Amino acid sequence: MGLDLPAINEAQLREEGVVNIWKSGECTYCLPERFFSFRRDRENAGRMLSFVSRIA
Repeated sequence: MGLDLPAINEAQLREEGVVNIWKSGECTYCLPERFFSFRRDRENAGRMLSFVSRIA
């Protein structure tokens, strides 16, 4: 049984009071046409950027 990282992340955010959480549900490993993945492509993998924003 593996770790459910999205669920762990969501639980941590909720513990900190975040209520508006959106999860894409997409898999970077399974969708090579959309995402780079080091797990899938190793040294040939490209790079991507993600961010979290707080709107005051």
